[in-house]
Amino acid sequence: MKYEIGDKVIIANEDKIYQYWEDWFDEYKVNKTIKAHFNSGKWPDVSHTFNVVAVGYDHRYTDYAVYAIRDKNEDVYLIAEEGIKKVKKSKKQGIKEIANYYGYEHQKVKAIEEMCELITELSKGNEVGIIEEIADVQIMMEQLEILCTNSAEVKKTKKHKIKRQLKRIKIEKTYYKSQDEDFTIHIIEGGVSIEN
Repeated sequence: MKYEIGDKVIIANEDKIYQYWEDWFDEYKVNKTIKAHFNSGKWPDVSHTFNVVAVGYDHRYTDYAVYAIRDKNEDVYLIAEEGIKKVKKSKKQGIKEIANYYGYEHQKVKAIEEMCELITELSKGNEVGIIEEIADVQIMMEQLEILCTNSAEVKKTKKHKIKRQLKRIKIEKTYYKSQDEDFTIHIIEGGVSIEN
């Protein structure tokens, strides 16, 4: 079967939603609490995300596997396999799930390990290794931002630092007229100082 209990799905084909069959639940020994919640009087809202709560197969009505799906209101519906579609997790959701599972202390140590590995690959100049370790470090940084008590401040600080560096580059370009010109650039609080 394509889907398992616990999968999050959406309805892809409304024609494949079935009426309530009392014996389907008995035949496939589906949890009786699901049976009690089943609402045969109304059709599901297709904009909802559903949880797969039971799986089975009923050759009498369909050539596909049949699933019981439950919406946020605890109503349960029967639907053929071709009528539902798995909800894919976004990259952000996946990273958040990983971060929350391991927690800050664990991922802080893991981040240090990954950054050390990136430093090693940069030192070697190994392009394949650099690519792999950049990906690992970026994943860890995103997790630390999620786990940080003030992720909004991280975003604000990042924006400020990028803006500040672009300002420095602009000043350097303005004063750097030729390779032979001698001047000293001093990084000072709030900007850049140029000395000829």
